[in-house]
Amino acid sequence: MANVLQREKRIAVLHALVNANSERSAADLAGVNERTVSRLALEFGRGAQRIHDRIARDLTCTEIECDETFSFVGKKQARIQPGDPPEYGDAYTWTAEDRASRFVIAFHVGKRDQRAADAFMADLRSRLVVMPELSTDGLA
Repeated sequence: MANVLQREKRIAVLHALVNANSERSAADLAGVNERTVSRLALEFGRGAQRIHDRIARDLTCTEIECDETFSFVGKKQARIQPGDPPEYGDAYTWTAEDRASRFVIAFHVGKRDQRAADAFMADLRSRLVVMPELSTDGLA
């Protein structure tokens, strides 16, 4: 049988992560290895994505706000070296929220480019059954 972390430990890791602790701090607080926290964070994220994909379908939201938030993966874009992985550098979380309920309808993590914008908008459109009013900050 595979080595499975006890339910209480999994909950302790999740609790630490959702309370804005780093993976290192979450590992220390829960008494587990840092790699275990990384693995669980991915597992929790995939589960949350599956739930969101089931819930956020056939929506009739009429007013939607879209925006993007800056972050980075590994290092900032200005410090990227030729041998760094392609996912390293600047990353933006694109979000679309229903103005009335603040429900996140769609999100996409990627660069701040046309390809990411097109993927984000295609996902948003696939979740709606109406033509909404969209508000953005005017990103070209």
